[in-house]
Amino acid sequence: MGRWLPNREGLKMDFLLQELRRAGYRITDARRAIVQALVNASRPLNPQELYEAARVQHPRVGLVTVYRTLEALLELGMVQKVHGEQGCVGYVYTGRGHRHVAWCRACGRAFIFEGQEDLSSLEQSLERTLHFRVEGHLLQLTGLCAECQART
Repeated sequence: MGRWLPNREGLKMDFLLQELRRAGYRITDARRAIVQALVNASRPLNPQELYEAARVQHPRVGLVTVYRTLEALLELGMVQKVHGEQGCVGYVYTGRGHRHVAWCRACGRAFIFEGQEDLSSLEQSLERTLHFRVEGHLLQLTGLCAECQART
């Protein structure tokens, strides 16, 4: 079984900024505010919500900068899109490495977990039966967190 990772603890803003810098992106105050808002979020944020959260720290953040930063972070594999019934709900910071998202459909919180080894037998089976070479996968679990279960 995968190992559950805490939402906020251990998320290193400095590491994320360093990865952006290493990839050739300038670290502006606006980009720093966007990254901070994303790292501190306990649920996926859509670009508009991220824009509004970042403006609290840096009022001159532009929506275009939010989109460009999200695009860069997706390319670096540091964030993932979270999907609901109506499409993309928002983006969540996962950090580097092979991680997955469990999303509570009631409160919207996202939980990040590792679990590549658990899917390798399924991938191997698909490769054998479908003659399909698996090059990667995205896994998102949707359900109810413990707090929302207690309320129902």
